[in-house]
Amino acid sequence: MAIPHRYGQAGWDFPFQRPLLPPPSAWLDDLAEAYDARWFSNHGALARRLEAALARRCARSVVLANNGTSAITAALMALGLAPGAAVVLPAFTFPATLCAVEQAGLTPVLADVDAHSWELSVECVEAACRGRGDIGAVLAVRVFGLCRDFSALQGWCDARGLPLLIDAAAALGGELDDGRPVGAQGAMETFSLHATKVFAIGEGGAIACDPARVDVLRRVMNFGLEGGDVTSAGFNGKLSEFAAAVGLAQDRVFDAQLALRRAAAQAYAGFFAERHRGWGLAQTPGRPPWQAFPLLAPDAGAADALEGALARAGVQLRRYYRPALHLTRAAARYAARPLEQAGDLAARMVCLPMYSDWRDGELGALFDRLDDALRQLPTP
Repeated sequence: MAIPHRYGQAGWDFPFQRPLLPPPSAWLDDLAEAYDARWFSNHGALARRLEAALARRCARSVVLANNGTSAITAALMALGLAPGAAVVLPAFTFPATLCAVEQAGLTPVLADVDAHSWELSVECVEAACRGRGDIGAVLAVRVFGLCRDFSALQGWCDARGLPLLIDAAAALGGELDDGRPVGAQGAMETFSLHATKVFAIGEGGAIACDPARVDVLRRVMNFGLEGGDVTSAGFNGKLSEFAAAVGLAQDRVFDAQLALRRAAAQAYAGFFAERHRGWGLAQTPGRPPWQAFPLLAPDAGAADALEGALARAGVQLRRYYRPALHLTRAAARYAARPLEQAGDLAARMVCLPMYSDWRDGELGALFDRLDDALRQLPTP
C-alpha cells in the first residue's frame, strides 16, 4: 500500500505524529457561550465544564492550566515548600519536568531510574536522597504516559512525610492494571493537553487533586491573588475559554481515539514478539493512551541504525529522552553521582509513530517498512 503524501508532514510518509484536534465546527457552538457571556478566561463556564469532564476521567478534582509545565509548576508551588527546597525527579524525562521545579523556586535533585520500568523506584529515590537533609518532595514521571502503580513509592514518601507528585503528562485517559484511572495517585498528578498529546487542545494542562487543593491551585495560577490581596507567590497559569471549547469537543471523541491507539499498540507488541524479539517493549505498562510506541534498542548503535534506516524508508521516529538531563549543560549540576541507567536508556530508546486516525491498511504498510529496516540491521 502506498501512503499518500498528503498524510505526511515535511515529506514523511509516516511522520512521528499527526496531531488531531477537533475541527472548529465541533467546538464553535461551545464557544458561543463564552461570547454570549463575554467571558473568555479566568475560570469561565467552559473551563469549569472541561474540568468536570476530566474529573470524571481521573476520579478526582481537576484544575486546568494553560500548559503542562504550568500545571507541574503550580502543583509544586501549592505544596508550600520552603524556598529552595530540594525535589527529587528522574533524569530520564522531558526537560519540562526539570524546568517546572526551577520555575517553582525549588532545587532539582536528579535521580537514576529503574532499568526495567524506566521510571523512579524506591531504590532510585533513596540513592538520590543519600546524604541530604533538604528534600521537600518527590516528583515521579509516568514515562511515555505508561500507567503503573506508584503505591510503593507513595508508601516510602508517606513514611518520611514527603509529598509525592506525578508528572503524568502523556497519560490522561490511561488506567492502571487494576482498572484505576490515572490521576488518582500522589498528592497531585499533572497532565499536558498539548497538540502532540492524545487529549489534544493545542496548548493546555490539568492537575488532578483532592478537593481541598483546588482553591490553592487556582490562587497560585492567578498571581497569588485572594480577596483582593496577594497572599502567596503565583503566576498567570489560567486556561482560556477558547482552549476549553476545543477540550470539550475533544472529550466527546476521546474514547474512540483511545481505542484506535490501544489496538495499534497491541499490534506493535505482536509484531515485535513474533518477528524481532531482541527489541525491548515496555513492561507492565497498564492501559496507556499511547502517545507514541516506545521501544528499547539492544544498544545505542542499533538505535542509531534503525533511525537512519527508517528515515530512508520515509518513517520518522523520535529519540526520547536524549540526552538524559544529567548529561545536559544546564542540568548536570543537579546530579551528585553517575546515573547510569538514565544515560543508557536515553541512548537506546526510540519511539515509533502513533496516530488517532489510522487508515485501513496503514499500520500493516508501516510494519512492512519497519520489518525491512530491522532486517537491514545486525541481529542483536
